[in-house]
Amino acid sequence: MKESYPIEVTEYAVARGLSKEPAFAWWVSSVLAKRNRIIAAVNRRYHKRNHKVGIKIPRDWDEAVAFNKANSNTLWQDAVQKEMKNVRIAFKVLDNGQVVPPCFQEINCHLIFDVKMEDFGARQDWSRVVT
Repeated sequence: MKESYPIEVTEYAVARGLSKEPAFAWWVSSVLAKRNRIIAAVNRRYHKRNHKVGIKIPRDWDEAVAFNKANSNTLWQDAVQKEMKNVRIAFKVLDNGQVVPPCFQEINCHLIFDVKMEDFGARQDWSRVVT
C-alpha cells in the first residue's frame, strides 16, 4: 500500500500514532516533506497566475467587479451569474428568518475564475476584457 498510496498511508500512520514504529519511522518524514514541497509548489504557481491568453484573471468577486468597472462591461459578473444559475439546483437557499434544519450544514465557498478557449468563438467583445 505504501508504494501505491504513500501519502494516504503516511497520513494514516501519523493519525494513528504509528509514525514512530520501525515499519513507518524510516520513510514517514520523507513522504511528508515531499508532500509539503508539492503543495507549496502548487500554491506558488496558483498565486502567481493572473493572466491567461492575454486576459487578466480576477482572484475574487471584488476584483472581478473592479475589472468590469474599468472595462465598462459586465462580462465577469455575467459569467458568475450563469455559473451560479447552473449549480443552484444543488443548494437550498433559505429565506431570512427561516430556521435551518438540524441536518443542514453551512458551507464556505470561493470563486475560481478562468477563461476557456471556447469562449473566444462565442463573444466578439473579449478585446475589451484585456486590461
